[in-house]
Amino acid sequence: MEDRATLRISSQLIANWLHHGLVDAAAVRETFARMAVLVDEQNTNELGYEPMAKDLDGSPSFQAALELVFTGRTEPNGYTERVLTTWRRAAKAAR
Repeated sequence: MEDRATLRISSQLIANWLHHGLVDAAAVRETFARMAVLVDEQNTNELGYEPMAKDLDGSPSFQAALELVFTGRTEPNGYTERVLTTWRRAAKAAR
């Protein structure tokens, strides 16, 4: 698990790769999907953890990760708070 400062750096790094054509959106999505499987496996025994890989489109956590990268160039200073708060609220509302 990353802290918010590291998350900001990581998401901005990938956003810049997209901007400069080092990767494309499809590659990012495919890589994130593969990582969701690994993250789910690592958190199998964590109480309250909701897996992502079984429904990527319906997973607020997965969608937040994608949004952090895909809006990274337009989010002021690459801040993560708006995206995380929006998706956290969506996850709570869905329960």
